[in-house]
Amino acid sequence: MIPARSLSVLASISRDSDVYEMGLAGKTVVFWDGTPLFTARLMEGSYPNTARITEQFKPRYAIRVLAEELAAAVSSVSVLEDKSPKISLSFGEHEIKVCMESAYGSSAMPVKALVLSAPGQPFCYNAKALLNGLRTHDGTITVEFDAAGLLAIRTGKTQYYQSPMRPAQQARQAA
Repeated sequence: MIPARSLSVLASISRDSDVYEMGLAGKTVVFWDGTPLFTARLMEGSYPNTARITEQFKPRYAIRVLAEELAAAVSSVSVLEDKSPKISLSFGEHEIKVCMESAYGSSAMPVKALVLSAPGQPFCYNAKALLNGLRTHDGTITVEFDAAGLLAIRTGKTQYYQSPMRPAQQARQAA
């Protein structure tokens, strides 16, 4: 397995037209296109059965939103925490509200959205992970949620899933 971070770095220094040859050298994988050389470490283990997740995902709630606007809101409200920013998404009639509370304060930002169906409670997510998923999409996307808050963005051949986190209040009470 190749770490996603390594592939992200390779993608950031590549153009869509770039074609690489790939080879193995010990416990690393080497990408070469004639001039630059890029290596990434290989991880041992087996790839998780993602088909099981995608087959069992049953969307219950959905919104249509501009990926760039939702990413900007998540990025803006998550500046209050740099370690592991936890944001909550709550649903209104014509918007989704991105909120965050930390020891430094609280922030919230509404994003215009077509709310197709909405849960009665907010769902919480790791902001950095959600931003990574949102930045791989552009334009109008459909964000689906199952009853427990598992989030899915599925466009074309790309699928992004993110598990919800416990709300901050429950986490403090459990500690």
